[in-house]
Amino acid sequence: PRSSTDTRPTERGRDAFGRSGGEQQPAGRVMFVYVLRSLKDGKRYVGMAGDVEKRLEEHNRGHVRSTKGRRPFVLVISEECEDLRAARVKEKYYKSAAGRRTLDTLEELLGPVAQRIEQQPSKL
Repeated sequence: PRSSTDTRPTERGRDAFGRSGGEQQPAGRVMFVYVLRSLKDGKRYVGMAGDVEKRLEEHNRGHVRSTKGRRPFVLVISEECEDLRAARVKEKYYKSAAGRRTLDTLEELLGPVAQRIEQQPSKL
């Protein structure tokens, strides 16, 4: 059996977390956990990437199956992590009930998404 820390692709091209998309990152490379907000349904999406701007573009162009029907997205939060492992831990936390409450509080402190949307240039 594979451990949850094994990130090698399986026979079907998925890692131990069931992920198939995105670029593979070396363990020591700086990673980012990001939070997107869908302008279509208002829901949040939490992910991680080495290049947040590139990943946001992939989401908005419909290249990510899990978010394709919910575009467009705006970037709400981007948090730098020291490596892939730290990013996975943070992403998992943000997807938990306690993490969602933390994100709710952060978004309240940052202000309404609509105000930030007007300040972001469109990349669609």
